Amino acid sequence: MYDRWKSDGAHSKEWAQIANAFLNHALAGPARIVLCPCCECGNLVYHRKEQVQEHLCKNGFMPDYMVWSKHGECRERPFERDCNNNNNNHDRMHEMLNDLGRQFDVGPEAEERSTLPNELEDFYRLLATVDEVLHDSTKVTVLEAVTRLMSGKAKFNFSNECYNFIVKLIDDILSPNHKMPKDMYQAKQMLKSLGMSYDKIDACENNFMLSRKNDDEKLSHCKRVASRDMSRFKQLYLSNATAHPMRWSKERKREHDDDIMIHPSNGEAWQALDRFDPEFESPEHLGKNLNVFLEPLIEELQELWIGVEAYDVVANEKFTAPITKRRPSKRLKGEQIVEWLNELVDDDDGGFLGYGEEHNWTHKSCLWELPYAKALVLPYNIDVMHQERNVAEHIISMVFDTDKTKDNVNARKDLAEICDRPWLEIQINSNGKESRPRAPYCLKPEDRKQILKWLQTLKFPDRYAANIKRAVNVSTSKLNGLKSHDYHILMERLLPVMFHGYFDDELWKLFAELSYFYRQLCAKVISNKLMCDLEKGIPVLLCKMEKIFPPGFFNVMEHLLVHLPWEALVAGPLQFRWMYPAERELKKA
Repeated sequence: MYDRWKSDGAHSKEWAQIANAFLNHALAGPARIVLCPCCECGNLVYHRKEQVQEHLCKNGFMPDYMVWSKHGECRERPFERDCNNNNNNHDRMHEMLNDLGRQFDVGPEAEERSTLPNELEDFYRLLATVDEVLHDSTKVTVLEAVTRLMSGKAKFNFSNECYNFIVKLIDDILSPNHKMPKDMYQAKQMLKSLGMSYDKIDACENNFMLSRKNDDEKLSHCKRVASRDMSRFKQLYLSNATAHPMRWSKERKREHDDDIMIHPSNGEAWQALDRFDPEFESPEHLGKNLNVFLEPLIEELQELWIGVEAYDVVANEKFTAPITKRRPSKRLKGEQIVEWLNELVDDDDGGFLGYGEEHNWTHKSCLWELPYAKALVLPYNIDVMHQERNVAEHIISMVFDTDKTKDNVNARKDLAEICDRPWLEIQINSNGKESRPRAPYCLKPEDRKQILKWLQTLKFPDRYAANIKRAVNVSTSKLNGLKSHDYHILMERLLPVMFHGYFDDELWKLFAELSYFYRQLCAKVISNKLMCDLEKGIPVLLCKMEKIFPPGFFNVMEHLLVHLPWEALVAGPLQFRWMYPAERELKKA
């Protein structure tokens, strides 16, 4: 929607329409200055209309600012509503409750309450609020008001106290005969039959156990709380928006070569689990005590494995998933791990006998208790987002010879003991001070400044990359504050270009090969044949790196390069497995 440019370099008509609509909306009131939503200001600086218009033309709108919430907008814009054939203002409450009613073999139109099971009384009590208006002077229903407030609570992450404050304000503003629930507790009671309820499970203050089943008498007090909600799986099939994606991997037809993988379902790991069971659909770190808080999740997964009755809105039928079992195939990585864990013997210190000599297991994760753990071809997953970031950071810090370089004095001393590269060994001057000779993989000071000045001139298409020039500090010859995605762009797109001409051909080709490796590995569509070639070629590339870089450069992150092509072969494209979506949701990437 915010694509600004046409092929001739002029602003597009759609963008001009949106920009004018924004200015008219933002300055519709008495205000003469407003927050500027351009990429540079980011809704942090107030400007007059002319300045805002100039900034938008020059810098464009800030990413993802589709709803002008900082400028008083809370609904869709008129020109968007006109282009949409669907009635987006309709809350579809009846449709949602009709889907929920199918799970119980009833619909909102049912009237015989005396024949219903006890568990449906809350559902029909909820149906009574569908057409019950909040007060006499509005068409907004009680259920609509509560669900919209709860949606806002989830979207903007405000606390229960804040929710109660807002409801108290609404109570003071509305007439005394309104029907709005008075607080969060009453709102939860109303929405309980939508499948949004949860059971509170007390945990001891040291995270040693949960107060579940018959454990209640054994605990004196609890501070932490875990929640268990078995209705989430069922809800995924009650909405057309999520039911279709849940069925997609099973029902889709492949329209491309078998050598190409576009989804994890093309990989061996997914297919092995399908063969194992064709019906299966699928605060502070607590360390080893994390198992305690995973127990409710394990119970849910085990219950799901046995069979949970749900309603599929796409197929318009009930189903129980899963219901049949098959023996796992012979080539299973998970089976080997389960066997190793079963052979461990507890010692008196809370660990296992033979630790550090025969094995390195510190504890048994309760995830291995799942019935299908033995069927896992890929029982682990390397997060390429952080792995690529670490490798790129190691290269940049070493090449630019920053204070974070792994080519430090200690690394050079190790090099003297391990390798035969006397030209890189530590030198001691007449004053007895140690110094490092400049290595061929380190840039000269003048070359560093040239590359940094070049980075300052770079421009990328909208939403392709962040503004890398903000991290450039020419005076100190450093790149500061780079995010994971910045290193992703540097590694896969800029590394061969920025170092071309500054190193000899052998070293430059090494950087180019490493960049190509990551670029192909992170592609949206990957080839089985190419991944096999990369799996064979990456050990050779690592050997080339070992011939050039000091031993201190290499740690587990560089070693993990060997495993990445095989993981892509069995698990499919990376965009379904790396941490970018989660980190962006947390606004940390």
